[in-house]
Amino acid sequence: MKILITMQLPYVPALGGANKCNRMLAEALVQKKHMVQAIVPATNEVNVLTLEQFRDQVRTQGVNVQSQAGVDRFHLNGVEVHALHEPAHVRSHLITQIDAFDPDWVFVSGEEWSQGLLEAALKSLPSRVIYLAHTVLFLPFGPQAFFPSQNRTQLFHRATGIIACSRFVHGYIRTWSGL
Repeated sequence: MKILITMQLPYVPALGGANKCNRMLAEALVQKKHMVQAIVPATNEVNVLTLEQFRDQVRTQGVNVQSQAGVDRFHLNGVEVHALHEPAHVRSHLITQIDAFDPDWVFVSGEEWSQGLLEAALKSLPSRVIYLAHTVLFLPFGPQAFFPSQNRTQLFHRATGIIACSRFVHGYIRTWSGL
């Protein structure tokens, strides 16, 4: 299968739980002989690396980085990574790559309050989107939501499936969204 995974967190370095988990998932899928492509920002406001420091981090792992039109492309442990120089461009690149790569599944990791990547994936490939839930604070429903929204909650009802990283997250989603 061809699987596209996207998140608003850098792939390298994997510092937090969500991007570590997503990276481990992507690499495990490659080991199972799936083609995996990751669409991510090269850096973000949490990862304060410059673009050159990011590239150095990747190169220290013996990886060749090809840079073109605002995207650094490289293969790391079998995963084809597209790291966008501008985090705001991840969404538009995701849409482009859904068309070009034609994945069987799009996995959207929800570490963003706007759920913009989920919305873009659902518009582009409505029947093949799986949401990866890690942090309840970024979910648009329930008492722990930083940014509650009925409209963004409806996006979850349109996803084909949701994968929760823990029983707690699973229970939270079931309790507060009915999913």
